[in-house]
Amino acid sequence: MSRKHFFPKQPELRHQTVISNPPRQLFHQQTDWTCSIACIRSLLSGVSEQVPGEQELIERFGLKPGPHYSKDIKRIGILDGYHAVYGCDQTDADFDTILDYLEKGYYVMVESMYNYAHWYVLLGYYPIAGADIEKSTLLIYDPYYHNTRLLNTDEFICMWIDGNFAASGVEKDFIAIQK
Repeated sequence: MSRKHFFPKQPELRHQTVISNPPRQLFHQQTDWTCSIACIRSLLSGVSEQVPGEQELIERFGLKPGPHYSKDIKRIGILDGYHAVYGCDQTDADFDTILDYLEKGYYVMVESMYNYAHWYVLLGYYPIAGADIEKSTLLIYDPYYHNTRLLNTDEFICMWIDGNFAASGVEKDFIAIQK
């Protein structure tokens, strides 16, 4: 039995093949508010042999508790010196845009409402039936629980929205770092 939708047509994605691009290491967040820092550290592990510790980044950049959005990360310069793409600069990005970056070899982190302004590392995309997002899954890393899990793509896309849009200025936030 298929699900009933309130919308007449589910969106389809251009990507119809498996895309997988995990970084070398996945880092657990050390406090309740450092999911973005743990994700950044995970992404950096794919482009650098030396990854700064979480506490080192907090102290070096004067980070305070609270969610940190792509515009905050860009403003304080944590990723200066790396080829980074920020959601705050790509306000028209859709999920195909994110998959484009993953396919081009970028390491990608996405912010979601699953746990209110929570960041995840996107490890892979697995379409089961072509472009039908209802039959495809994402492999994500959750730095809070320090585990990976599969999510339905359509479910994630519905939750890929910032509940604090007034503060973040970005509806669908992400950060991508090129290898």
